[in-house]
Amino acid sequence: MDKWAIYKKCDDFRVAAPKYVNDIIEIKSIADNGIFEVGRGGVFSKTYMFDDINYSKASIDEQISILESWCGWLNSNSAPFKITMNNKNKNMQTVSDQVLFGKTKDGFDTLRKHFNDEIEYTIQNGRQGIEQQLYLTIRYDTTGSYDDAKLYFDSLESSMRDNFRAIGSEIRPLDASERLRIIHDMYRFGDEEDFNFNFKNAVNQGFDFLDAVSNNKCDFSHDEYFKCENKYMSAIYLHNMPFGSKLSDRFLTRIASQNIKMMISLDCSPITDADTNAFLKSKYLSVEDRIRKQNKTRVKDLDFSSDISLAVKQDRDTITEDIKDVRENNQKYFYTMLNIIVIADDLETLQMNVKQIDQIAKDNSCKFEYAYQRQREALNTVLPLGIRQVQNGHNLKTRAVAALFPFNTQELFMPDGEWYGKNQVSNSIVTVNRKKLMNANGFIFGESGSGKTVSSSLSVFEAFLKYPDDDIIVVDPKNDYTNVCKKLGGSYMNINTSSPNRFNPLEFWADGSKTFDQIADEKSDLVMALVEKTKKDELNGNEVSLVDHALKTAYQKASLSKETINMAVENDFDYEPKKYFSTPYMDEERKLEYFVGPDGCKMYLSGDKSCYGIFDDLGNFKMSKWQKNGYYNNDGVFVYCDGNSKGYINGSVTLKSLYDAFGESDHPLARDLRLSLTPYITDENGNRGSLNIFGEKSNVNMSANRLIMFGLKDLGQNLRDVSMIIMLEFIRERIMRNYAMGKSTWLFIDECHELLHTAYTQDYLKKLWVLVRSLGGICTGITQNVSDVCKNDTTRAMVENSEFLIVLKQKTSTAETLRDVLGLSDEMIKSVTQERLPGKGIIRAGTVTVPFDWTIRKDNPLYDITNTNFYELNKM
Repeated sequence: MDKWAIYKKCDDFRVAAPKYVNDIIEIKSIADNGIFEVGRGGVFSKTYMFDDINYSKASIDEQISILESWCGWLNSNSAPFKITMNNKNKNMQTVSDQVLFGKTKDGFDTLRKHFNDEIEYTIQNGRQGIEQQLYLTIRYDTTGSYDDAKLYFDSLESSMRDNFRAIGSEIRPLDASERLRIIHDMYRFGDEEDFNFNFKNAVNQGFDFLDAVSNNKCDFSHDEYFKCENKYMSAIYLHNMPFGSKLSDRFLTRIASQNIKMMISLDCSPITDADTNAFLKSKYLSVEDRIRKQNKTRVKDLDFSSDISLAVKQDRDTITEDIKDVRENNQKYFYTMLNIIVIADDLETLQMNVKQIDQIAKDNSCKFEYAYQRQREALNTVLPLGIRQVQNGHNLKTRAVAALFPFNTQELFMPDGEWYGKNQVSNSIVTVNRKKLMNANGFIFGESGSGKTVSSSLSVFEAFLKYPDDDIIVVDPKNDYTNVCKKLGGSYMNINTSSPNRFNPLEFWADGSKTFDQIADEKSDLVMALVEKTKKDELNGNEVSLVDHALKTAYQKASLSKETINMAVENDFDYEPKKYFSTPYMDEERKLEYFVGPDGCKMYLSGDKSCYGIFDDLGNFKMSKWQKNGYYNNDGVFVYCDGNSKGYINGSVTLKSLYDAFGESDHPLARDLRLSLTPYITDENGNRGSLNIFGEKSNVNMSANRLIMFGLKDLGQNLRDVSMIIMLEFIRERIMRNYAMGKSTWLFIDECHELLHTAYTQDYLKKLWVLVRSLGGICTGITQNVSDVCKNDTTRAMVENSEFLIVLKQKTSTAETLRDVLGLSDEMIKSVTQERLPGKGIIRAGTVTVPFDWTIRKDNPLYDITNTNFYELNKM
């Protein structure tokens, strides 16, 4: 007699003789919270979805630790449970629509095609049409009461969540609609988008929930397969396992990683300690009885030289080991079944897929068999409902069940996200929508030759092409991005001492929300740092007070004059309205041609047709710079299409203003401070300082182009440090202006480690990181070594709080930083410290980290556009 037969008992059919497809589905009733009453009733189940983890990229020690935690969770279960690995159908047209670039006829569709060619190649060489999801279904059948079941599930969830987090996974319950969708997607495989169910509406309308998931026809007349609509499906099960259950922990995930659409179900019924002990005791006594009988036979035959038979010895050793495992090694027993539903479009493909799965089993000394004449029962068992209608399992210990491990690798696919190559483990496409992250800021790390600049260039391209309303700003210390800027028609400003461009770090966006004193306070740290840089000495208390007083004096004078900067630039209109707006009209009164913008704003063509503009209230023609929501008038004031002024760039205060303010002070230290500013200004005698490009009013119209790049290569190191600080301040003002206009700003700072030399620049960069997050800014720091950025708490915190990270080739000396700061496993660390090919490493978005490959094929024009390899460029 089988003492564990109760654990193998099959459930009865809900409907003994089904007449309709609805009768086949083993759900009796549902609750909105996801608790289903299944079978004939009295049995309740709840399904949870859980995340995959990077088990395959963990070190041996980490894998052992994960398996031990998993064994701990297995042993903690007292109710039957089911683990489901669902290789569900993925609509590739939907994926393409979410990832591929659409044509916009803006002159950059050729670049979009180059990207689309690479993205389609990635998709085609990955697991086409398959998306894997993992579920856990818990079954409650103790009292037959819904209230008791609900209380049981509620009490279980907290500890279960902690157990899954211990191995790096997150688990969440599915509601009724989400559970029904899984059933719908199986019965209506290929028509997943047709699912439409709302629990509240179904209750109000008396709608049968089974109608939302069932199809028109299911044919179970064949022994080895069945048909649902036009799909062929076959139920198979694990028939035998290697002796001693010595199965690889990669067995299950190797099957699930095949390019086969299927649903894998691992059913486990925990056997109580009392039943386990009773069974083992009974089995041990049975072996002892066999030994006694053999000994009596030997004595009777006077055969004192022989021993008990080998078979009995092996049985004794086995039962002794089993008892020891249970008592000393915390091993429990589970009645375990492994069933799979394989899905294909035709019978030939179905049979081929089954053979492929069975071959993997044979490689692991296992064997799969068809569920002959039990296809319907096997389907009900595999679905995450908590039903068991087949009996084809094995009695396994915790260790053996843990070997059927469902974890493999995380996937990173965010709908409508930017493309970042493919997952190195699964070959699935990697996309990240940085705007959907809690903190969109990020870093790109990579040694020289690792593909860092290529990755950064591709990121700039994608931001520009994917988000046509966003601005992109790049700080380029080595002038590596000139080709990218040229291809995108951006404005490249090569900053040097002979440049005609002028950038005023003390200008600000004036929209009435701040007083001039408040603006002075905001600029105080910047000015202190600039004075310290040129003075080459830390400011003392008196000097700090003098700088603060002079700065406020300069802004107070400006507040009285209300002077604003003239932003007009002759014949420099970038976007012709006639290309984007209405057909031209004629103003008969003014005898001028005009166009009507989307919000009703009239844009006139001047009499000599040299420029476009608007007419103010006094009838004066003002040349204009058209933007997303409006335009800049001749005074630099941004005007929305409804005619309301929102703010303007106030450039009335310059470093020359501060220089003059020091000259009004009688304090002896003021003269020294005034002298420290001479590199930034042209004095009253006409002597130009080496950094006078930052001491005058700006003559650069930052609104003229949505892509701006600052090249700093031609500046010396000392000038570059100051220049980068001023550039960031200038950029900060641009970001604030864009925020007022409802625009996002992408900021890429290459060689950002150059900003980490002083406490001020570190603090400034940190403040910028925090500020832009709330103003629609998306910052990306680009540098070589992780260790350079993580040397102090300030910049380390920036990395830890950035939810987007790309790490390419790193030195082995950075291993400790990668482990402590980024929390990478040893195997992940190896993938970046031992990588020899450019474009490969790890990418992180939020809580998901995957090894990725973002290499571009050499026959794609993107390769030549982004390539910075000297020898390849010069064909050496």
